[in-house]
Amino acid sequence: MKKTGRSWGRGIASALLCLAATAEAAAEPSPLPALKSVAVEVDITGLPASEQAALVPLLRAARQLDTLYVRQVWPGTGALMTERRSAGTSAAQAELDALNFFKGPWGPTGTPFIGGVPSERPIGDFYPSGTTKHDIEIWLATLSEPDRKRALDFFTVIERGQKRAL
Repeated sequence: MKKTGRSWGRGIASALLCLAATAEAAAEPSPLPALKSVAVEVDITGLPASEQAALVPLLRAARQLDTLYVRQVWPGTGALMTERRSAGTSAAQAELDALNFFKGPWGPTGTPFIGGVPSERPIGDFYPSGTTKHDIEIWLATLSEPDRKRALDFFTVIERGQKRAL
């Protein structure tokens, strides 16, 4: 079990980054914020087996929530992350680390550190990109009662499909 405890600790440690320094806002993207990894040792060997087993679905759920949050902050972040992963350079990896840390291409001052993104961090919302509350209300009015209930369920995600239909 000690081996499992160490691997969990490494997994958690790799997920945590510490902000070392940031740059001031500028007209162009500010320099990439400097991030420094911090090792966090976690020994779960003292936990009962049932609690150790419970960590697996908890971490799986946390990863899913993180993915949803990144999409909610700004829909373009996922594409930026995919581009940086496939680039394979140290600069792209540094940008990917910053994107993961900040959950978008804006540093703590709200200025972008990657070019080609909105100059200010947009306010995230619960509606699909380019959709307003009014658009959703109109769409909901076209649904049958069972479909409307499903659409309004807490676990339903409404997205735009082909031809931008909801």
